Formats: sequence, structure tokens, C-alpha cells
Amino acid sequence: MKLGRVISAAGSTGVDFAAVGEISLDTFARGAGASAHQSKNSVNDIVDLAGGQAATAAVACARLGWRARWIGAVGDDSAGEYALSALKHDRVEIHAVTRNNVTSRRAVILVDSTTGDRQVFQHRSEQLNIRPGEFPTQTYTTTRILLVDASDPGHALDAARIARAAGVATMVDVDYVWPGLHELLREIDVFILPGSIAETAAGVSGVGAALAEIGRVSGAAAVVTTLGPEGAVAWAGGHEVRVAATEVHVVDTTGAGDAFRAGFAAGWLARAGTDPDLAELLADANLVAGLACRALGAQTSLPRALEVPAHLRGRV
Repeated sequence: MKLGRVISAAGSTGVDFAAVGEISLDTFARGAGASAHQSKNSVNDIVDLAGGQAATAAVACARLGWRARWIGAVGDDSAGEYALSALKHDRVEIHAVTRNNVTSRRAVILVDSTTGDRQVFQHRSEQLNIRPGEFPTQTYTTTRILLVDASDPGHALDAARIARAAGVATMVDVDYVWPGLHELLREIDVFILPGSIAETAAGVSGVGAALAEIGRVSGAAAVVTTLGPEGAVAWAGGHEVRVAATEVHVVDTTGAGDAFRAGFAAGWLARAGTDPDLAELLADANLVAGLACRALGAQTSLPRALEVPAHLRGRV
């Protein structure tokens, strides 16, 4: 099955991949059977690490050798400084607004060391939301692919509209449903969401039927749902495709979805100027997502260019 959306070849200016949205400082507690339902848990590790959906996707693309950009907001605190330093370390181009007297996005994540599953407790101030016009339009248009997440729905919609009007390919990373979701989807080429909310987003039963309904309503070139160890399912052009997950020893699943989106984007970039096969893109995405689960933290084990097949690499 073909994706049907052809992206441009690399230009001399701008970046290959830009991600709009969340950046975070994550505090991890890892232990056997770690659970928020117990009054007290003993854990093996407590550690602060950089994360956030959009920021992690940008780092993942940068490590694969692609020119990457992150766009969003932080507070004027040490958490924001820490999260931004991770982007700088991986040479991600940063377009950030700093909000005075505002706390940066934080999360506390409990990881079960026996399974790699996790529970996330997060805090994000609405004062981190971006207003229209805070960034120049070229921030969103001088890229080949633009990914938006739903941490700031208004900014996501504004950015996607600007990018789409300029001919930029658009992707969305959605992990919850809100009333304005379908308005955003009309500006998106590739819609990716976890399987746990696919039916809720579509309002119909069955993952396959849900993807088809989202595709019908949005007009997206492809609608993809991630199913963890069961791989991924996609719908495009009236057809469904399923691809198995990459088998790895799972330490922590945090950031796997973000890595999946980056892997999909990298495979798409690598096939620029062609109508790529959707199953191949899903296999690329599953590979990057699987490798991201090898260590604690969203960004710790994101693969580098020489860890993946040559076709996924940008500038090594």
C-alpha cells in the first residue's frame, strides 16, 4: 500500500523535521511492581531525565542524522534549562519562548522494572501555550515535515495550517481526545495515535473501523495506530496494513510513541520524491520505537544513525 503524499527533496535552507509542542523534565522511579495504588513503594532508581513528546521526536530525528527543530515554550526554571540542554546536546535547532514565573512541564513516571510498563503523572501550565504570531511563519514553513502534538491544541492548529498552506507535509501526535480534534485533523497528512484512544477519537467500535472513519472525516493520507508489542496498524486509500513490532528487551516504554513518529518521519524523508510504501514506513517506525525502549527515559536509548539501516540515516 502506498502513502500517496510525496514530500520535497532537501533544500539548502531550513530543516528536514520540525516538532511543535511539549518539552519536559521527567522524574523516573523504577522498581518491581511499582504502583501508585500502594501507600509506599521501594524503587531501584530515582532519576531526572529530559523528555516531552515533540522534543523527544526532534531528538530522535537528529540522532538519525536529520536536521531537526523544536518549537515551543518553557518556564524560567532549572527544569526548562535542563530539558533545553538535552536538545542542544543533540544539535536540535531550538525556537523557544520562555515564560517568566511559570513552571516548565514536569512529569513523574513510575516504571515497572519487570515489564517496562509505566504510569505518568504530569503537570503543564496553560501559561506555556503559544499565542498566534509569537513565532514567525517561516518557523513552520522552512521544514520538509512538521509534527505537532496536542499539548497546546491552539498552537498545533495554527502551526499545521501555516505549514500545510506552504506545502509542508504534516503529522500529528495525539494521545487524548478534545472537542477541536477534528478541526486539527483536516490540516494533517499523517495522523498517529495510540490504539487505546482510536475508537474514542473516531466514535466507532473496532480499531480498523476507527482508522477508516478518522481517514474519511479528516482526509488524511494515512491514519496509524500504535499497539505496543502488537506493532502498528494503518489505514490509507481504503486499505488496512498491519506490521509487527520490533523485538527488543524492554526496560522502559516511555517515549516509544515519540520515537515511532520520528522513525516514520525518517523513513518518509529518506524516500523523498517517491510515493513510499506504507508498510515499509511502519517497519521503520517500529524499529526506532523498539530501540528507544532499551533504557530508562524517553531519550536515553534513542538510536543513532549507525544503529539503523542506511536508508534511515540523514547526515551521518
